[in-house]
Amino acid sequence: MRGSARLYIVVVVLMMCVLLMPVSSMGDALQRHILDTCINLGWVEGVLLYEGRTTDNIAYLSGCMNNAAAHVYAVWENLRAPHVGVDVSGIYDRIYDWNGNTAGWYGDQVANYYVNPIYTSFVDLWGATCERTFAEIGYLFGRANIAAISGDTSLRDYLLYWMKQNVQSGLAQASSTGCSFGDAAAWDSLQVFSGDLTAASFATTRGQLQAIASGTLTSPDASLWDGRWVSTTFGEMTVQVTGTTFTGTFGGDNGRIWGTVVGRTIEGYWVTDSEPQGGTLRLTVNDDDRSFSGTRYHAVDPSRVDNWAGIRWWLP
Repeated sequence: MRGSARLYIVVVVLMMCVLLMPVSSMGDALQRHILDTCINLGWVEGVLLYEGRTTDNIAYLSGCMNNAAAHVYAVWENLRAPHVGVDVSGIYDRIYDWNGNTAGWYGDQVANYYVNPIYTSFVDLWGATCERTFAEIGYLFGRANIAAISGDTSLRDYLLYWMKQNVQSGLAQASSTGCSFGDAAAWDSLQVFSGDLTAASFATTRGQLQAIASGTLTSPDASLWDGRWVSTTFGEMTVQVTGTTFTGTFGGDNGRIWGTVVGRTIEGYWVTDSEPQGGTLRLTVNDDDRSFSGTRYHAVDPSRVDNWAGIRWWLP
């Protein structure tokens, strides 16, 4: 079933995935790999429907399917109750052999009659569990990502709507069964749910999804960032944290900041009246809990990097 050469290739790909996308030992690796399997299947199905299978995109399609196969193999290695007896070998073989098994098929045929049935079979393995919901969310996200890139806003919005519905179902299921699904604030912080539907937003959201699935993204301690910061590099700064997102102001040029809180770090965007294109920022509260340091980048000149530091204002 799994030949030695085939296993070697997949293990190499899996090692690359682990190096590029580490999974916390405290998280749930099974859910994380289920999510990523379906994100890759969603990408492939979307590309096949929009572009077909061409000489220009075959490398991308094959890369996504190889990643999907690697994640399925990782699923098999991380099975746990109540899924100990789940057999993913058939799914693995169908993903691995997709190109040869569909030789001569048109792109929409491969999408509708090969890739989508693989996804459906994979989802059905997990029954009515949080794992199944992560699979469905991953697929919807992957399809929405390709729809956004292709400019199909109607389908993108439709898929994101059903992604939100699955999130609500997962939260309700976690509440009633105790399965691991992350908290509502973490899901609310997803970048694409904020209305930012750029390519960068989808990339950020993928990382957020992976963190929720692996159990590493939860609601932060708002007290770490909430409040007033003085003596900062770019003037006084105020921050307000809601769940895992933040907004704020800084300086005397109508500076605004917003983004996501991950642990002690805020990551997001900044703009001012004189620099309306702004850029990105990443700031971290230092170990003393009363100062921060980090950097900001400029959208008009990505090579320009500014250090940014400040001290918390302590009320008497």
